[in-house]
Amino acid sequence: MIFGMVCVFAGFLAAQSQPPAWYTQPEWWLAILAVPTLIFVAIQAVQAKNAAKAALLNAQAVIDSERAWILVEKFDGPPESWRSETSTIAPGLALGFKVYGKTSAKFIEARFACELVRAKEGIKPPAPDLPEIPNYEKATTTRDMPRGMVLPPEGQFQLCASRFITAAEKFALNTDETVLCVYGFIKYKDAFEKERETRSCYVYYIPRGGVITTPDGIALNPEGFRIGGPDEYNKAT
Repeated sequence: MIFGMVCVFAGFLAAQSQPPAWYTQPEWWLAILAVPTLIFVAIQAVQAKNAAKAALLNAQAVIDSERAWILVEKFDGPPESWRSETSTIAPGLALGFKVYGKTSAKFIEARFACELVRAKEGIKPPAPDLPEIPNYEKATTTRDMPRGMVLPPEGQFQLCASRFITAAEKFALNTDETVLCVYGFIKYKDAFEKERETRSCYVYYIPRGGVITTPDGIALNPEGFRIGGPDEYNKAT
């Protein structure tokens, strides 16, 4: 209907003017009418894309809230004797994990290493001098779990790592030259059968100059583990 009215109007204009002007040609009017149509189609396409993106984000949010997240809960050890001046010892470190989320996880693999690495100067507490990309070639664990083992929600388990330390290394550790670093990863599948990975890196911190306490007896810088290393060493996917 609109096209017919346009043609009639164009014919009327053609009869009134000589020679014919551009607006007497139906093709020009079709081109003019096409502009708002294209704009409308583009707006509709953008709205459809935004709606699809919002739906995808909403679905991902649901998955993230339902899936399992395995995170490091705590570290146990090493014992006080590991820094003694006696014979060589092997500090045993128990890494405690917990399954967060509303669904279970299937264990795939876990590897952790306990190493003495050079400390970066001028950083308190000392930070490990580690490469940007983790190197797990020497990573080992003293306890493993069977592949495919189901870990229920709120479930907790432990993995252990250890390393022999010589007297010379213990001396370097107590003089800020090196730090004790525990790092590694755990791989698992969530309830949606997607492979996940949790990387963790902790540094054993020894306060220099004594532990500072509050009047209530609370230690402000107690000896113990601190999260350390580059960001790539501490992430959960």
